[in-house]
Order: sequence, then C-alpha cells, then structure tokens
Amino acid sequence: MLYASPRPGQSVSAVHSVLVMAYSYSLNRRMQSLGPTVPSPSMLKILRHSVSNYGLRSVYAGLSASLMRQMTYSLVRLGSYEKMKSLMSEDGRSPSAGKLLLAAGVAGGLGGIAGNPAGPSMTYCDIAIMYDT
Repeated sequence: MLYASPRPGQSVSAVHSVLVMAYSYSLNRRMQSLGPTVPSPSMLKILRHSVSNYGLRSVYAGLSASLMRQMTYSLVRLGSYEKMKSLMSEDGRSPSAGKLLLAAGVAGGLGGIAGNPAGPSMTYCDIAIMYDT
C-alpha cells in the first residue's frame, strides 16, 4: 500500500495556499461564467458586484470545496511521493534525479485523480451564488 504521512508543514502550506489563492481563482471563474454579458469585467468589479448584490458571504462561496480539493490532492501527492522516494532509495542513498522525476510525475497523477471529483463542486459553488441556485 502506498501510504506515507506528509509532514505537518506541508499540510499547513496546502491550506494556506487555498486561503490565499481561493479568492482570485473564485473571481476568475465568476468572470469566465459571465461571458460577453458584462463588458470588460475586472476582478475588482466582480468582487464589488458580488459583495453588493449577494453580501460578504459570497466572497467565501466555494471555499470549503476548494479546501477539500486542495487537501485531497496535496495529501495524496505528497504522501505517495514520499513513500515512492523511500522505496526507491538504495542503501540510504538518495534516488537519482530521473527516479525522483518519475516519482513526482506518478504522485502528481495520483493526486490529480484524488482531487478531481472536488473540481466541479468547487466551480459550482463559485458560480451558483451569482445565479441564486
């Protein structure tokens, strides 16, 4: 079984990235969903529109889905990478760069598979607030 517990700092950095970047991604998805209905939308205009029409809570729409996606992706990716790295090491020596690159690619793919189901829910939560669904 490929399982290794990532270090606490890695988990904290994954959560921090969501808390810092979730708003810009959320606003970006909202801008994309508007299409040509709004001439030259900017992030500031979308943020102002969301807060004035739907309240301050609209800024946080989709945050739980973003956290779920990021945590599933990061924990699987980091845990599987660390486990593969330890399995590839020979006599306590660090694996070669090629082996580490292979482990990183496989770990990223596994993380993508694990985090993929949360992607549509994240987008839905961001856009649903604009259409009162």
